[in-house]
Amino acid sequence: MNQLREAFTQQGFDTAAYQQCLHRTPAEYLRRRLRCVHAYAQGQSVASLAVDWHISQPTVRAYVRQYLAGGLAALCQPTRRPRASQLTPAQQQAFKQVLLPCDPSQVGLSGHLWTSNVMREYVLAT
Repeated sequence: MNQLREAFTQQGFDTAAYQQCLHRTPAEYLRRRLRCVHAYAQGQSVASLAVDWHISQPTVRAYVRQYLAGGLAALCQPTRRPRASQLTPAQQQAFKQVLLPCDPSQVGLSGHLWTSNVMREYVLAT
């Protein structure tokens, strides 16, 4: 028995919690993770899951490790890809100092609400 299967067996799998999590998760890619780990819990091998789900074996192992590290809640977390800010830290600080206490009309822009277009207009003007 390999180490991944042993760790999984030690931790166990709560089918009732799985059903609840599956029904509360609307995103299909997250539901796919849950179903894959559920199938692993039922005894399917990593290789057969990779073939059945049309994903790589390292991806199956990553799902199982994610489950082992944080349980079903970790599997239900959406994928977050960090995005680099287009503003320098100094620009961000200056923007916050204007954005929080003022409305657009106080800094020479049209409108009274900070919409994305108004914010973009302010950043381009400075």
